[in-house]
Amino acid sequence: MKPLPDRRQVAVLRPEAERVRIGLRGTTVLTADGAQGVGTAARPARCRGVLTLISGASFEARDGFRRAGVDEPVTYADDRTT
Repeated sequence: MKPLPDRRQVAVLRPEAERVRIGLRGTTVLTADGAQGVGTAARPARCRGVLTLISGASFEARDGFRRAGVDEPVTYADDRTT
């Protein structure tokens, strides 16, 4: 599946959306394309003030996000303190 262009992904967010949560628990493989797809959605969402939370990400998945340059626009829910 190809990622949607930035503006189409953000358009699907409700105007009142404050966060998007992506659950990766049980995910065994994160491809570079998958990491980039998350980044394609997370960057413009962050510009709108929408928090992108990733939960259940393994060390390998986090490394994949880091290598794809997606670490900055996302927050790992497991690291948050409430």
